[in-house]
Amino acid sequence: PQAQPAPPKEQPKPPAPTPPREVASAPPSPKARESSIEVPDIRLPASLRKESFQGSLQLRAVVDPDGRATFNLSGSSGNQEVDDYVLDQVRKVAIVTPALDDTGQPKRSMKRVKVIIEVD
Repeated sequence: PQAQPAPPKEQPKPPAPTPPREVASAPPSPKARESSIEVPDIRLPASLRKESFQGSLQLRAVVDPDGRATFNLSGSSGNQEVDDYVLDQVRKVAIVTPALDDTGQPKRSMKRVKVIIEVD
């Protein structure tokens, strides 16, 4: 009797493609934080309160790791005297907290600050 040829080997099927995984971004480090700037209410002097006034200033702050901030006017209230006075006061009284990186170390950052001025 003649030997029967072996049946052809079935080729293994390639593995099914794995569906794309949603890669969740890592949550921010609990040590990291943005810088913060608090500006107490600024009362305009009588010389600037002669008439009713309402406006706001936009400031750009560069906050250094040591908590010092440099403020520059990026949007005027429409009154140069008010802008100058408020900018000077913000530089004196702002409470600045520097940003922290993922390791908890202070880092340089930029922040925008809006100061609202109302005189009745």
